[in-house]
Amino acid sequence: MENPSKESLGWNAFFEAQRNLSFDIARVISEHKNNYTIVIPSKGTFNAQITGKLLFCSDSTTELPKTGDWVHCTVFDNDTVFIHEVLERKTVFSRKSVSSHGQEHVLGTNLDKIFIVQSLNENFNPRRLERYLAQAISSGITPVIILSKADLCQNLDGYLNQIKEIIQKTTVIPVSTVTSIGIEKIKLLINTGETIGFVGSSGVGKSTLINTLTQKNALKTGHVSHYDNKGRHTTVSRELILLPEGGILMDTPGMREFGITADENGIEESFHELSALASSCRFQQCTHIHEPGCAVKEALEDGSISKHRYESYIKLKREAERFSMNNFEKRKKDKKQGKLYKTMKKIKQKR
Repeated sequence: MENPSKESLGWNAFFEAQRNLSFDIARVISEHKNNYTIVIPSKGTFNAQITGKLLFCSDSTTELPKTGDWVHCTVFDNDTVFIHEVLERKTVFSRKSVSSHGQEHVLGTNLDKIFIVQSLNENFNPRRLERYLAQAISSGITPVIILSKADLCQNLDGYLNQIKEIIQKTTVIPVSTVTSIGIEKIKLLINTGETIGFVGSSGVGKSTLINTLTQKNALKTGHVSHYDNKGRHTTVSRELILLPEGGILMDTPGMREFGITADENGIEESFHELSALASSCRFQQCTHIHEPGCAVKEALEDGSISKHRYESYIKLKREAERFSMNNFEKRKKDKKQGKLYKTMKKIKQKR
């Protein structure tokens, strides 16, 4: 990136209201453990590190700089850059960590749209698509469904009908980087200053699609195994890529598992037909499992809703509830540890 303006990097009134004129502003382009690559508008790209205060006073790692964040920073004469503060995020796209602790893992911040990429082969999975949609809607990010490898598909209508059962208002674009089907439609959805995240499993063609949009090999790509039709992980970190004609793209590593951190509203909106039925249940706090007078169970029995949709709805609601409870307890523990650190620091300063 050669000295882009703050507007082309996604700066807007939401961030301007938080600006501290004592510092430079910058956007985090990528993160590498304790080091970051940032772009300072009209100055260029720098390597940066966070201050000790930001590191030790953060209640959790989710509050540290992530790809997509806007930050306040200081550039010293030797081009050493320190990040002092992370500006409030407009949106956060995350998933539940695959670790046993099940903590929140931030994939990207300040995203305007999420391109959910599924390939038109054995990778296509309606249940996984439901997860991505619930997470995007819960995060306040506009979802777009991208169906890759359309040139190899012989039954496109069948896939489209499966998507219609899940959601009807979301834009769906079949694409092929081989025949260029759908590429121009995607370009029309990318506006100057908007940040677009690409998510999906390994091998669905996210990096290849980004390379097509940038018209250069910005990202490394790999082949798909002919044995199990699964792709290899070629993207190992998240990085923002600025398009010459405007718009910012963010690739993410392939995800075979996607545990949601979505709230209840995101799930209810994703399962709109079940949510509409739920308002007619006899009990206000109906779990839709064993209560009498449950409109959702009645619809399941008469075939008005599919068994797959019902089971996915119940599963995601339970998963979101467990994550919310676990995360609440973790936040309390992190705050307690943060207060202890601050107290110890004050004691040392008085000595």
